Amino acid sequence: MTEAFMWGYWGWGGSTRELVEAFDAAEAQRGYDPSVFVDVRIRREVRAVGFRGDAFEKLLGKGRHHWMDGLGNKAVIDGGPMMLKDPRVVDDLLDLIVKNDRARRRVIFFCACEMPRNNGERWCHRDLIAELLADEARRRRLPLSVVEWPGGVPQRLIARFPTVAVRAALSDTAKSVPMPKEIPPATGVSLPWGSYALVGGRDGLVPLVRGPAIHRQGRWSLQRRWRPPGGSNEPQWQRNILAAREAWGYEPRLSPASARAPTPSWEGLVVNG
Repeated sequence: MTEAFMWGYWGWGGSTRELVEAFDAAEAQRGYDPSVFVDVRIRREVRAVGFRGDAFEKLLGKGRHHWMDGLGNKAVIDGGPMMLKDPRVVDDLLDLIVKNDRARRRVIFFCACEMPRNNGERWCHRDLIAELLADEARRRRLPLSVVEWPGGVPQRLIARFPTVAVRAALSDTAKSVPMPKEIPPATGVSLPWGSYALVGGRDGLVPLVRGPAIHRQGRWSLQRRWRPPGGSNEPQWQRNILAAREAWGYEPRLSPASARAPTPSWEGLVVNG
């Protein structure tokens, strides 16, 4: 099945060099050449320095960047409901995905928004693009998976987290925790959303649920999007994590519609070297 990614650069504006190095290393570990990035913003004059104008395009170099402003959200300029400037450009994006897949490259289409959905409601227009891509692939009878970077199924981590991470596991406000030094950046940025480690709380072990790494303010951290999962044991935590992935838009959009996403085995991922 051909796989493509959507992604939001929220928080990465000052660390694009670290971003490209880590993403490229992650794709090499998975057997692919460096990804092609497609900018689906309707305009590029933004506050994030690394994504302002053609800055990211220059960093990536020739052949690794495309700007498809036709896939931008018209509401950014005109107001009103979410709407693509020219939905027909989805065909061009799918052509690019297929072409690069044959060359062992994956496509990442991106905008600025932090997440695709918020508690089941569409939050970002990249979620709409993913839906239209799956529809077009279905029309072409092309097996396709479109998923938020980095894809994959959540994993149970076996890692040494610092004391601050334990406090964050019990907090409703902490959006990230320092990444253990044993986790290399390429592993960190490819950590699937909803992966978790068990850390010691006041009343025993609690799940520290994380997403892929981000480099911000000179350090690597593991991201968080939702509160700790409810439940009193691992099977309950795991079921609630999968439900949260669906609600926040981190499950793949598949063509054909009858296809099923991989089921997590929840085997331990040892990241302590």
